[in-house]
Amino acid sequence: MRPLVRSSFRLAAAFFLASFSACGTMSIYEKGLTRRIEVQKSGQAGPLAAEFARDGGGNALVRITRTGKVNLTRTVHFGTIVMTSSSNPGMEPLEFATAPLYLPIIAPMVLAGIAPPESENVKVPASTRMALAGAPINPAVSYMGGYISRDATSDKDVFQGKPHQMEFSMRLPAGGLKVAYQLVGGSGTRGETLTDPHGEIVLGDVSGATAVRIKADGLDTQVSIR
Repeated sequence: MRPLVRSSFRLAAAFFLASFSACGTMSIYEKGLTRRIEVQKSGQAGPLAAEFARDGGGNALVRITRTGKVNLTRTVHFGTIVMTSSSNPGMEPLEFATAPLYLPIIAPMVLAGIAPPESENVKVPASTRMALAGAPINPAVSYMGGYISRDATSDKDVFQGKPHQMEFSMRLPAGGLKVAYQLVGGSGTRGETLTDPHGEIVLGDVSGATAVRIKADGLDTQVSIR
């Protein structure tokens, strides 16, 4: 309960100071529920790799994959509840009478950083803060006898969570890749072909061969045949 009480106290204090120094209509922003989650992603392709494999029928294959890094940045955007206070011009005579008592405390309040206070869940616009000094002597506005309205459907984007970054590596099949291959030993068969969607090429008869030489898009390696 303590965080809730502390947040409620800050909100009440902000409204008290904002309403007391109002310059016309004044607003305070309160954090609402999660509105949307923004995800930004970037990737970097890595090197190719080749490995020998056999399918369910025992046919010899070479599987080619590409390893890359992926970076994700996740930011939570919260809804903004706009709480607006309006004033009563009929209270101007009383404001003028109390202005000499009010004005001397403005500087200490500003220097103390409580004009008005903010928290993680409460933000005060600059226009509201600028009203602090002039409200008591401004004949067009009143900071007494006002009322408060609450708009929970505002489209303002004021509150955002801290970006959460994630980085991971992933290996994907290199489909549609042009590959040159040659058996080492055995028949010495060589050829060129494209990998299938699974990043695989079929070698055919590998009897007597001990390895296969693979060249593809910067990859030049020899893979043992098992």
